[in-house]
Amino acid sequence: MILELTEMVFPILISAIVGLNISQEEKASQFQNILIVPKRKNAILAKLFILYFSGLISLVILYTLFVIGVNMNQSKAIPVVLLLQTVLGLAFCNFIIYAFHIFLSLKFGLGISLFFGVFECLQCILYSNIELHGLWRYIPFAWSMNWIQDVFYNRLADHILQWLGVLVLTAIILILIIYWFTRWEGRKNHE
Repeated sequence: MILELTEMVFPILISAIVGLNISQEEKASQFQNILIVPKRKNAILAKLFILYFSGLISLVILYTLFVIGVNMNQSKAIPVVLLLQTVLGLAFCNFIIYAFHIFLSLKFGLGISLFFGVFECLQCILYSNIELHGLWRYIPFAWSMNWIQDVFYNRLADHILQWLGVLVLTAIILILIIYWFTRWEGRKNHE
């Protein structure tokens, strides 16, 4: 249950944290700090990876505290391999959400990023109750829920091609966002 709750809430947390981070960048210097860098792709990748690894650290802390709390009650044992698989899957599957919200926050601002974060959160709640098949499994914010269900029902091997497709889609979308950012000139003109 804690895995599904984390997966449901994570999109809205990502949208808020990424949106606020980009909003601070805008308020501080109207994006000039990241726009004047000679290799702008390095600036956006650095921002993406800092945000992503801070989310990864929060996942590790959450599940470490969960394991410690459950181990205090000696009557239950946690399958650590299952927990590790799900945490790694959550971390990998949410990478695309970070990239998407960086794009939304840069292009449109905090409000749109939060709107999509709430939408993604509601969709994750819906997808936790149904199993997606076919092309529906390629909805980016459903990847985490699909991963958790595949791990719980021991179906990772059955969907290996889908997960390779997800990896390819993630790489393509990341390349497109980097390409867009290298040509982006900022959201507002303050002369």
